[in-house]
Amino acid sequence: MLFVSRQAYTAEKSGQFPNHALAPQIREWRCDLTALSQRYNIYLVASNDVIHVYQPSFPDQSLSEPELVIHPPSTGQTGPGIFADNHRSINRILVDYLGNEEILLLARDDGDVVGYRTEEIHRALERRTTKDEPASEDDIHCFLLRNVGASAWGLAVHREARIIAISANTHCITVIAYALALRDADPTRETENVFTLQARGNIPSITFNDESGNFLLSCSIDGETILWNLRDRTWVSLIKPSNPFLIITKEEIFLFQSPQVKQGQSRPECVVTMRRPLHPGEWSLDLVPEDRHCYFAQIPELGVFLVGSPIGRVGVFTLYWTKDEGNPQPRYGFKLEYLLPFREKNENMVVGMYLESRLAGVAVAPVQGMFDQTSDPDPEDREEQVLQPRRWRVLLHYTDSMVLSFELSKRKTSEAPSLDEIIV
Repeated sequence: MLFVSRQAYTAEKSGQFPNHALAPQIREWRCDLTALSQRYNIYLVASNDVIHVYQPSFPDQSLSEPELVIHPPSTGQTGPGIFADNHRSINRILVDYLGNEEILLLARDDGDVVGYRTEEIHRALERRTTKDEPASEDDIHCFLLRNVGASAWGLAVHREARIIAISANTHCITVIAYALALRDADPTRETENVFTLQARGNIPSITFNDESGNFLLSCSIDGETILWNLRDRTWVSLIKPSNPFLIITKEEIFLFQSPQVKQGQSRPECVVTMRRPLHPGEWSLDLVPEDRHCYFAQIPELGVFLVGSPIGRVGVFTLYWTKDEGNPQPRYGFKLEYLLPFREKNENMVVGMYLESRLAGVAVAPVQGMFDQTSDPDPEDREEQVLQPRRWRVLLHYTDSMVLSFELSKRKTSEAPSLDEIIV
């Protein structure tokens, strides 16, 4: 059972920025501009061309002034961008694991891509606390600084394979495969390898599809979805890998899975579709550009993924699976559980679309006290770190600096609610 236990309002709604001109400038028409660390109590917000670092308070996740402001360096190159007023503005940020290190990546309109280690950001904040020193970015060094030729948008990281992929408006994907020290590693991975994949359009979204890091999915602005084989550097059939995957378009969500057909059986349906999930019960002939589904997050631990759009709504979906008689292979589906934000004390009444502000980012992470371990466990031990599903916070950040926070958790039907779930 998926449970939303809290909703809180922070930032401008609580008067943090009574003078709107002093609020951090949050750009529209970007992808995710916010991210939460999975290891530390760090919330990152891209404000034009800088990164604001916050430490949300527990339990309501309220924000104060930024603890630190990071000014990413520049390669000095300026590739073709789409925002003439500031080519250095940030289009997307991503926090993920590269090997055992948690990293922050940011993609800019001038084609620059910058990478940091969140541990160094955490240490900068710790020095302020332990040594009574002001937080400084002097000791926060970037491990990646590269220009990909034009406005950069897509970011993807494969933890075990130690690969970073970057897509840009060059119609190309830049793949950075760092060297591996494993004895049984592919000989081609003994040194760092950088190569590009040539597509046929602007690519705002990319993601890895398998545990080995051999397959990468990309989606261009015309809707073309390609599955790339990174070993051969070619595209392959979408039904080749056995892992299911989602394709999120402006209006629909598709769940693709390879059909498992036995001899004498007909081919089963392998695509599950949900149309206009953020507009239940509503109908309009045309959707506006702000309706596009450009925000995505997932919580594998809960079997949950989230899809949001600039109109301000976010759908919380649960994944499920079943088995047909005589077929050992599972068949997957998904269900819309919640629409965020909803009215206080009434989760069935969705808040209307915001007219003066847009959603700028959806960030998810475990709540304080339930972070990932900072040690370096073996891959086999990672699943044993969490014996019980953790509580997860979801922060929705709007362009007027309003932030809404929620908690997601799974509770057994026989389990009584805790005190903080009862108190409103």
